[in-house]
Amino acid sequence: MRAAAALNVAERKAEGLLAGILDFGPVTDPLAELQRIAGRSVRLVEVLEGVVAEMKRIRYESQAEQIDGRVIVYERALDRAGKILTDLARLGLDERVVRLQEAQKRVMVEIIVGALDDIGLSGEVQQAARRAIAERFGVADAGKPQPARLALTADREG
Repeated sequence: MRAAAALNVAERKAEGLLAGILDFGPVTDPLAELQRIAGRSVRLVEVLEGVVAEMKRIRYESQAEQIDGRVIVYERALDRAGKILTDLARLGLDERVVRLQEAQKRVMVEIIVGALDDIGLSGEVQQAARRAIAERFGVADAGKPQPARLALTADREG
């Protein structure tokens, strides 16, 4: 009777965990999903570190020496977190984000300077404005007009 009750409880728990598992939508931002998975993976490692740290022994006490399963789970989680983080690093996202931000800044400078040109400022004032705006945006070589579409598409190689 107890075994049947325990089985019913386990089945209800499993059904609750699996409910809606097939209800999913497409991944529209794979980078955000990969970063979320990386965060979860690192958090799992942290939790498991605490579990392993509280253990008195890493092996079961028996005639056949076996490593405690919690240590194995920790090792696997550590390995997988390392792989995910390595994969993220290989994408070179930091460098790509910096290049994209630089391109966006250049576009903004060109828009603002173009607007100043549209209102009829003299060439000397435009050059001074271009330098000041570029300095504010932290954009190098903004003293020369650059087509915005080139700045946005220049990174197709990487």
